[in-house]
Amino acid sequence: MRATVNGIQIAYTDEGQGLPILLLHDFPLNRGTWSNQVDAFKTRFRVIAPDLRGHGESESSVLPVPMNHFVEDLHALLEHLVTGPVILAGHAMGGLVGLAFASAFPRFLRGLVLVGMTGGLESHELERVVTNIRVPTLVIAGSDDPLVPPAEAEALARLIPGSQLNFIAKAGHLVAVDQAAAFNEVVRNWLAWGSNGLRQNLMRTVDAPLRQS
Repeated sequence: MRATVNGIQIAYTDEGQGLPILLLHDFPLNRGTWSNQVDAFKTRFRVIAPDLRGHGESESSVLPVPMNHFVEDLHALLEHLVTGPVILAGHAMGGLVGLAFASAFPRFLRGLVLVGMTGGLESHELERVVTNIRVPTLVIAGSDDPLVPPAEAEALARLIPGSQLNFIAKAGHLVAVDQAAAFNEVVRNWLAWGSNGLRQNLMRTVDAPLRQS
């Protein structure tokens, strides 16, 4: 599927019905990295996965793409698709875009899933955004991620009030690809917590992070 937003063509996947989940890929990848999650969640949720501007099948007018262009594209796409507030899951750079989106358009956000991201944030402004998040947030990292050591994922989770942290065993930086079934189960449990109340036997707060094995 394609939509014209802000003067360019954005390619995206839009499958299923229900509560909308927006999936944002890492640099220099594309929406195909979320194919396992689209298939897993489209039976119960509306799953939207765009190619960010300048990636995959989406166009770009300027390279490198400024962060505000990513954010404005997403806002325009969600308005075009009439989604209302979404649960946003972002991997690495996609998570940074998600945080910028959370700051610019907080009313479009129901929850956050930050994947493969470090707590060593690049600016005081970004750290301010993180510490001011007020939606349910899940942080996921691969136990064998060479780019994001466990301590960095823990540091990020501790910056976000009330967030939850999960490590996926035998997964590297592409955790949603490396261990798709385990990743999907963690997200599914977190979504159930959000709708049905906290399940203490499935999730822990960041004070006692759950390490999947």
